[in-house]
Amino acid sequence: MIDLTNSLLDLSSAFIVIIAAILLYFGKVIADTKVEKYEKTDLIISGLFFTLIFILFSVALNIFFYQKGWILLIAPWVIVLFHLVLMGIYAGYNIYKDIKKYELDDEYRRRFNKKIENLKKNKIVSKFVNQKSDLLKQSLNLFDIIFRFFENGKVLLFFSIAIFYSIMLIANNGTILLITTVAILSFINLSLIAIAHGLSTAYYPPSKITMTNGKTIEGKALKFGEFIYIIKKDKKYFINKDQIKIIEQDKIKKKK
Repeated sequence: MIDLTNSLLDLSSAFIVIIAAILLYFGKVIADTKVEKYEKTDLIISGLFFTLIFILFSVALNIFFYQKGWILLIAPWVIVLFHLVLMGIYAGYNIYKDIKKYELDDEYRRRFNKKIENLKKNKIVSKFVNQKSDLLKQSLNLFDIIFRFFENGKVLLFFSIAIFYSIMLIANNGTILLITTVAILSFINLSLIAIAHGLSTAYYPPSKITMTNGKTIEGKALKFGEFIYIIKKDKKYFINKDQIKIIEQDKIKKKK
């Protein structure tokens, strides 16, 4: 009886450690997308919110599907392909959001517009460019539309449910190699979804920093912590928080 009690205590302790690790992991992943500095409690709360909605709800729903017998016969290669495509989409999304975050898109648009204007001077292609220039410029906004769809909370939840559904399908009939592969891909995709969830609500405020020596620096704040990370056009500033006297920010969030 004592051995059984000890075993249950060991299992409970291991379960608590695993849950805490999951909450801290996803909390840290989301916190890295935010400008604010997260304490350990904040990491746990953020991780708990993500876990409840995107993991536990998805698992519970797939258990319901399993009990109802709603199990589709999908070829293993289709499941693996689904994960690879999903990984590509959200890896691309994260890269795109980084481009926006560091304002590289503004530089790209400037160079693109300059290239269009130069092409208009070329007699051979000027007619075509004049006709299609507006269309070409508008095509740059297509990425905004596409990625705005993929960062939508309902879309993220749908893909989370699909990830766990794929795990259920593979667990029923897959080989050890397939189960391991899908498990690894699922972990990667859930991490990417957590990043997308964080980035979808992240805001990097325009800030004015007054240093203790009286010098002022204006730019976009990317991270607060021991060092404040500020970018302004093509310059980056890492400022020790002890050297800062005042940080001024707009009360109203500005949409770019």
